[in-house]
Amino acid sequence: MVPRHRKTLRGHLATHAVHATTAFLFPLRLEGLSVGRSPHNFQREIQVHSSPTVSQAASVSRRVLRYSTTPSARNYALSDNMGQNVSTLFRANFNAAGFGSSLTADQVTEGIDLSQQTAIVTGATSGLGKETARVLAKRGAHVILVGRKMDTAEQVKSVILRETPSAQVDLMPLDLSNMESVRNFVKEFEAKNISLNILVNNAGVFNREFLFSDMGIEQMFATHVVGVFMLTELLLKKMKQSAKESGIEGRVVITGSDAHRLTSIYSDGINFESLKKPGGYDPLKAYAQSKVGAILLAEEFASRLTEEKANVTANVAHPGTVSSELGRTFIDKAIPGPDAVTDIAYKGIKPTLKTPEMGAATICYIATRPEVKGVSGKYFANCTEIQPNKDASNPQLRHKLWEYCEAITSAGVGM
Repeated sequence: MVPRHRKTLRGHLATHAVHATTAFLFPLRLEGLSVGRSPHNFQREIQVHSSPTVSQAASVSRRVLRYSTTPSARNYALSDNMGQNVSTLFRANFNAAGFGSSLTADQVTEGIDLSQQTAIVTGATSGLGKETARVLAKRGAHVILVGRKMDTAEQVKSVILRETPSAQVDLMPLDLSNMESVRNFVKEFEAKNISLNILVNNAGVFNREFLFSDMGIEQMFATHVVGVFMLTELLLKKMKQSAKESGIEGRVVITGSDAHRLTSIYSDGINFESLKKPGGYDPLKAYAQSKVGAILLAEEFASRLTEEKANVTANVAHPGTVSSELGRTFIDKAIPGPDAVTDIAYKGIKPTLKTPEMGAATICYIATRPEVKGVSGKYFANCTEIQPNKDASNPQLRHKLWEYCEAITSAGVGM
């Protein structure tokens, strides 16, 4: 028999978790959104550029999510700021097609032939990267599966080959927060003397505590921004050459996040000083500004490629909130309260999360679909072009970020 006091504690924890979850879900019901998924026709999903309900979804993300019915529940109910954090995190799961999306990477690439193309996928040992690599290989691409742990990468390769025995998959180690690792990766790739048509910058981290990277700055920003800048800059010569020789448009895809909208807390969008100051570190803010940086990078790469008249595009894909290790870590931080509360709350929220198969859909859409030929410097969610926030559309901040990345990587980019 369970002691009475333990039953009571368990009951209180469950109650608080329910209220925390309800605090997130309640305003969505007010918007009249249906809780539950239904299959959606691909043609309906890719009606890009014209979604009248995108603004409605944005209003949901801005809604204050304070909702509790008892004084004790308020200790764990979402505060105004935390509510905005969770709402922003989930916004791409609520699109014009309904509550979430059942569209998968397999579906968006159906009929696509990538047998003449080579793709690099970073962060390919789990979650979105693993699924993206699997699908691109299934469609015939020669996939360079990139990660920090080669033993895990070997397991992913085995999974891909079991499904597609004819798949071409190579493994290469890379730590985007380390400039020497980036230099070595590029040298080893160039030594293969093969083309490069698709570059998926997907590697991601979420740190609860401030960690310095080998670049001497905060690790999330180093990985999501400076490392992506350096890797892409060093590989663009090969991509432009491959596009010219093959006539196939080269595509750079960066995995973004609607969490970038949280940077309204910074007057300048990116607090560059915070990148070297552990004091006052907030993981959500740090993650958010790194994703603003990722969008700005894509815009600047796109601008420069267009000016050069290069047959290469650069875009950003927000996958939505995905049931993955990174997604769980983010949600643990976004939902306040003891671990037991967040565990129960996560189980309540989990049915609204996308699977990696769904989350990788927008990445693969941008990387492969003819519908986005010539489209560059844009931000996509649910295979739909949408507008990022003002910070991620600021040309002055974009140029400042570019100069910042150049300054940090000057020795590295010179090879």
